[in-house]
Amino acid sequence: MSSTNNDTDHEEKNGLRLLLIDDEPSILVAFEFAFGDAGWEVDTAESGEMAMKLFSPGAFDLVITDKNLPGMSGVEIVKKMRMLDSALTIMMLTGFGSASSAVDTLNAGVDAYIEKPVRDVMRLTSRAESILRRRQLQLEQEADASSVPMEAFHVLVLSADTAQAESIANDVAKVVEHVSIAPSLEAARERLSNTPHGLLLIEESTVQFTDAIDAIQREYECLPIAVIGQELGLEVIMRLVDLGVSACIVLPIGSTACSDRIAGLVRELRLS
Repeated sequence: MSSTNNDTDHEEKNGLRLLLIDDEPSILVAFEFAFGDAGWEVDTAESGEMAMKLFSPGAFDLVITDKNLPGMSGVEIVKKMRMLDSALTIMMLTGFGSASSAVDTLNAGVDAYIEKPVRDVMRLTSRAESILRRRQLQLEQEADASSVPMEAFHVLVLSADTAQAESIANDVAKVVEHVSIAPSLEAARERLSNTPHGLLLIEESTVQFTDAIDAIQREYECLPIAVIGQELGLEVIMRLVDLGVSACIVLPIGSTACSDRIAGLVRELRLS
């Protein structure tokens, strides 16, 4: 189904358009009411296939999709829409059942997630507008970075484990020339303040690395950050999704799969 919510008597349209995808009628009704009441134009779809018929590049400011849908999954929807509209802001509705499920959500390229069950639908509108602003700033900074020659693209590896850090740095060096290692948050801050970087790779041995990510993002708001580790639990990965981490690599460091994933991530960020 597809529907557009009319303005209420006390709200005017704010010019923002939402595409909401969920197979639960109660979710569609609740979200459509909340966003419509805040002045959004809302279109709804009960499946990914139906959503793709409604979707076109530039048609929507925000897409909210459930992760588990009949037919096309939420992750598949995100990938297809990202290919058509790389600037699109996407939030995912999900009830994380496992660490691998949370990693899939993070790596799908969503800008934020909404955890089920949703307890306060009305507060989501202000959060959505905040995510939109963050995404716009990120796109502006990515546009500035795209003018930087490949040889000037810097990657910083933050890890308390020297051997692991060197292994990661070697993988990065296959793609770009400028890669450095910081053994602590203080050292990372010093390097970031002296030289603009295109990517920060944080290895899980870094002490309180989620707090480190939060601290760095406060100073360098749109710096892409990726986390590498093997022992990342569900709670940690959920926190990484909430922090807006660009990628999570859960593979043995030094393995061919990990090396390929690191190199691919650097290429993707540098050439996006």
